[in-house]
Amino acid sequence: MTDRSPRIPTNSWSDATSVTQPHIRPATPSDAPHIATIKLESWREAYAHFLRPETLARLNLQEETAKQLDRIHSQEHIFVSTTPQNTPVAYAHWIQLPFSAQVERGSGGEVKQSIIQTDWPYLNILAALYVHPNNYRQGHGTALIAACAQLAKNRGHQGMMIGVFRANTRAHELYSKLGAALFRTGHYEVDGTPYPDFLLQFDNLPFLANLNHSPQK
Repeated sequence: MTDRSPRIPTNSWSDATSVTQPHIRPATPSDAPHIATIKLESWREAYAHFLRPETLARLNLQEETAKQLDRIHSQEHIFVSTTPQNTPVAYAHWIQLPFSAQVERGSGGEVKQSIIQTDWPYLNILAALYVHPNNYRQGHGTALIAACAQLAKNRGHQGMMIGVFRANTRAHELYSKLGAALFRTGHYEVDGTPYPDFLLQFDNLPFLANLNHSPQK
C-alpha cells in the first residue's frame, strides 16, 4: 500500500456543504479508483496521529485500486455513497463470515459429531467504512451503516460486527451513538505493527436499517 500513482483531481470531490442527501448504491468497476482514493485520503487524515509515518508514506493508489477492482469483480458486497453527480465520496464493505466447524471422527474415520462453533456473536462484519475527508459530517457514514444493516437483516442476521482502532475516537463515537457495544478489545496489525482496537457489535439491525431506506438485495 503505497501511493505513487496519479490522484483523482481534487475537483472531483464535493465541498462540505454540497451534499444534502446521501445516495447509496452497489459499487461498480468504474468506482474502484474513487474507492481507493477515499480509503487512502481517509487513512492520511484520520490515522496520521497514530500510524507509523512510513506506513502512510507507502500507501499506493494504483495498488489499492487493483484490490478494490478485484473485490468488485468478485461480487463482494461494497456500497458507495455518492454526490448528486453520482461521484462516490464514501464506501462500505460488508462481509458474511464463515462458520468454524469442528468434526469428531470415530475409530474407523466415520463422522460422529459435527459442531459449529464461533466466539463471535454475529457472523457478519462491516469490514471497511471510509468517508472522504472533504465529506465528513454529511451523513454518508450513517447511511452506509444503514445499508449494510439492511443487507445483514435480509440475510437473516440478528446483529452486525464492526472493528475500529482505539485511537480513532471520531469513528468510535459515531458507532457508539448508533448503539454499538464493546464485544472485546484486541490489536489489529498494519505493516507488522499491532495497534489497539475494539471489536464492536450492533445488536439492533431494524433500528439501523431504518436510518436509511435505500433498497438492498
